[in-house]
Amino acid sequence: MHKGSQLAVFLETLRWSPERLAREINRRYGENTVSLKAPYGWAKGAFPRGQVPGFVAAILSDYLGRTIGIGQIWPGRRPCTELDGFRDAALGPPWTEEHVGRLLRPLLERQDTPGGTPWPTEPVPGAVLVSLAVDWLTAGSRPMSARSSGAGLSTEMVDILASRIARLREVGDAEDDGLVMNWVVHELRWALRMAESTAYDAPTGGRLFGAIAELAQLAGRLTENQGHHARCQHYLLAALRASSLAGDRGQGARVLSSLSRHLSRCGNKQDAQRLVRLADVGTDEALPCPPDSPSVPHQAQAYARFADKSPAVPADQPGVHVCGVGPAGALGPRTPPRHEKPSRLPWAG
Repeated sequence: MHKGSQLAVFLETLRWSPERLAREINRRYGENTVSLKAPYGWAKGAFPRGQVPGFVAAILSDYLGRTIGIGQIWPGRRPCTELDGFRDAALGPPWTEEHVGRLLRPLLERQDTPGGTPWPTEPVPGAVLVSLAVDWLTAGSRPMSARSSGAGLSTEMVDILASRIARLREVGDAEDDGLVMNWVVHELRWALRMAESTAYDAPTGGRLFGAIAELAQLAGRLTENQGHHARCQHYLLAALRASSLAGDRGQGARVLSSLSRHLSRCGNKQDAQRLVRLADVGTDEALPCPPDSPSVPHQAQAYARFADKSPAVPADQPGVHVCGVGPAGALGPRTPPRHEKPSRLPWAG
């Protein structure tokens, strides 16, 4: 544990491990409020987002028998609230079947529909994408749940969906992006409807969400080609979430590679490289553990590895507020979409 951190001092007083703190937060405030490994980063000085600093202060106050303020745990820091626009339920963990639909549904609505949700127009900073990628990397395994309500979904229906995805990939490079995108959106609506309204066992559900991940990743590439960068990111984040539900780490790593290419084209080489490293680690069966620290859990190693090199750390405990730009706010060029003149994006670097 990092001896220079005030949180580490409090935990040592209680004789708690960082993981014990995470379990207490999840017991009080809801399962999966934070990952079990997030407090390892906090003990190194990283600062949680959202309401988590208040949760930590309340728990420490109760167990230490005196009032502990957020400023005593993280001197000079305060929670980011109204400016933390990217810390919403549609992006951060926990990742569930319901949240996949919540993220995808606005993207699949026609924009001429009265009362519809507008498409996202503000791109997510690279630092936030990195933090969400670390959430994916360090998340514990979550077996796919069976769904009991609705008409039964046969494996043949999922087979049909998989075959149509294969056809989409074959024609994707040869046809007009807009035309193929219309087809992808149609398939995504169909797949999402099956996920939300049919009954299936866990293996079938895993295959279904794997198909949703593939479709969302393809949609991300097509929307980027059309110059819709915010929509591209949201599609890819939906794909990352769906791949997690499907239990497919390889698919998740491929999604991170797509996000990395996207950031690279936008001029943010630094965060693009971080995403590539995270994708590489995600495909390993286990994270490497340095010989001089054999007792540190593997996921904690990942937090330390990427938090120390980046202004972005896991979504439960970033070192930089989303409302602060840091490297994610520097100007950088991007590759213009077809028929678009080159421009500068303030969020790209």
